[in-house]
Amino acid sequence: PLAPNSGFLLDYEAGLASRAFGSGVEFLHLEASAAWFVPLTKPTPQRQFVPFLHFRHAAGWILPHGDDAFLPAPERFYMGGQESVRSFLFDGMGPRDEGGNPTGGELFWFLSGELQYPVFGPLHVVGFLDVGNLAASPADYDPGATAFAPGAGLRLYTPIGAILLDYGYNLVRNDGDPVGAWSFGFGFSF
Repeated sequence: PLAPNSGFLLDYEAGLASRAFGSGVEFLHLEASAAWFVPLTKPTPQRQFVPFLHFRHAAGWILPHGDDAFLPAPERFYMGGQESVRSFLFDGMGPRDEGGNPTGGELFWFLSGELQYPVFGPLHVVGFLDVGNLAASPADYDPGATAFAPGAGLRLYTPIGAILLDYGYNLVRNDGDPVGAWSFGFGFSF
């Protein structure tokens, strides 16, 4: 029950920071995500682990406003790692400063498709394709900076969540992008 392999989840989030509410900065934060799990065969009591497809999508936009339209680094979107484009290290994708450090962005989108196939009980092999983009601002959005990351991994489903290990490869590399990256995680499907 803690690691479902069918169903869908929709999540919408909106936030407003304003000096009227005591904030030091002003911005509107909009974000939406969806996940869909599609079993390829029907689970039975004898065969609980079945092959399934997992699709994810997320997008977000932060609109700074006010006198200076400043957006602090912790409020920006970051991508890379197990929960987004897995060919980058955690928070390692997107705009960077002169030292090569990630600076985050105001606009992102992400798509992922994944096939999980059981090989031995709760152990699954995984093939995936992640696609996404992160821009410093809407004016800086560059379709040529879209990351395409095919990869493979393993999932071990336990009663308290799944242990995840993946390797994603960057098909197209921009300056400073890695060839690929390993990502490790632990958590729930939803």
